[in-house]
Amino acid sequence: MIDAIRRTDLPVLLLHNVDPLWSAEEVDSALTDVRVMIEALNVEGHPVFDLQVKNSDLQNTLKPYEPEGYIVMNWCEELPNCPKSEADVAAVLTSQSYAYTGSPPEVLALSWHKMAVKNVLQKNGIATPLGRVVSLDDIDQWTCFPAIVKPSFEHCSIGVTAQAIVFNPQELRERIGYVEEVLKQPALVEDFI
Repeated sequence: MIDAIRRTDLPVLLLHNVDPLWSAEEVDSALTDVRVMIEALNVEGHPVFDLQVKNSDLQNTLKPYEPEGYIVMNWCEELPNCPKSEADVAAVLTSQSYAYTGSPPEVLALSWHKMAVKNVLQKNGIATPLGRVVSLDDIDQWTCFPAIVKPSFEHCSIGVTAQAIVFNPQELRERIGYVEEVLKQPALVEDFI
């Protein structure tokens, strides 16, 4: 795989998905980004193959593309109809010995668990804001305001809006209720810095 990374003459396989739940505007935006990336890579002299993942059988989708013949730009956030499967995409690429951009499957899987990431950072001497998982049952134990309330099992900034910043116990109760009821997961509450 290292030899493939060092080679600059390999074509790029631009791997990406379009979620069936996305709005028409989101699909259009994603496909526009793909076109822009392809054009930019072409300008730099890299031939690009546009490979939209349309089903969950990624191994079969990749079958026509020999691992040693391509560098994969992994823009695939998940397999269709398989929520939170971004680590599975990287696992397939790894198991098939593709050279690809992005994090390995273990890191992608960890990124969905904010408290676990926080623990790894702290274990390695990296300071993080005061925080813990707080439920509606133990809400009175959190007394540090302002605070930010995040879903515990999401990556990126899903569920983090202006309303995620709370200034008092009532707002904290409302936001934790939102995370538990709407996002269907525990809430991570942290000191807002």
